[in-house]
Amino acid sequence: MKSLFGYIIVNKPEMKFKEFDLYHAYYCGLCRSLKKCYGMAGQISLSYDMTFLAMLLSGLYEPEETCSRERCVAHPLSSHMAIENIFTEYAADMNVLLTMYKCEDDWKDEKKAGRHLYGRVLKVKSTKKNPYPEKAETKTTFSSSTDADSVGYQPGVYTASLILNNHYADIEVTLNTDQIDSIRLVNLGDSVTTAFPLVEPSLDELSEQICQKQSLDGITCSRENKYTSELLFQAIKNSLAKAQR
Repeated sequence: MKSLFGYIIVNKPEMKFKEFDLYHAYYCGLCRSLKKCYGMAGQISLSYDMTFLAMLLSGLYEPEETCSRERCVAHPLSSHMAIENIFTEYAADMNVLLTMYKCEDDWKDEKKAGRHLYGRVLKVKSTKKNPYPEKAETKTTFSSSTDADSVGYQPGVYTASLILNNHYADIEVTLNTDQIDSIRLVNLGDSVTTAFPLVEPSLDELSEQICQKQSLDGITCSRENKYTSELLFQAIKNSLAKAQR
């Protein structure tokens, strides 16, 4: 799975000098926050993506900022402005997490040993120092008050529509004497599977758990297909709601 992290670049020719100076000040501030929190290993992960995030959040919430003129390894001969605040620190934490996940993707997709090693280093540092462990969770858990033990169902086949960016399909739930027997996708066109390759494996993951537990509580999905799984889970709930007595 290709990560979309690390694709943002600054369009310097279209920026005024004062705009670029401000951008560069946040860039340097993020670099300093990375070094302060994660050392040189974190500093290497510096990206334009999280610089944009730091600037966006700073513009929205206007926190107290520390401005200083600094020299660094990249610019040893001249000092330059660096802006630091709570959002450059937050961006540093997210930068390390996202770089770690990108390294995992690079290893899975292209077997880049160097990226695999670097990702493991970042994972160790992130586990020890990142104050947002919930952001690093690899599983999402769904819950619902609807389950086969507490709600009676009419046996039969029930469907609910699934809409994925103007692509349409149906979720079909088969109930057999108050038991969830099967869950599958129907009316699924080639355009849907091409545009959303995670739809079928995501439904298989959900269906296996629901049929085994006979409940919608405590159903989990991996972070890679969270959005798709949320849509599928809601469609399954809608199908079961039609079957309630």
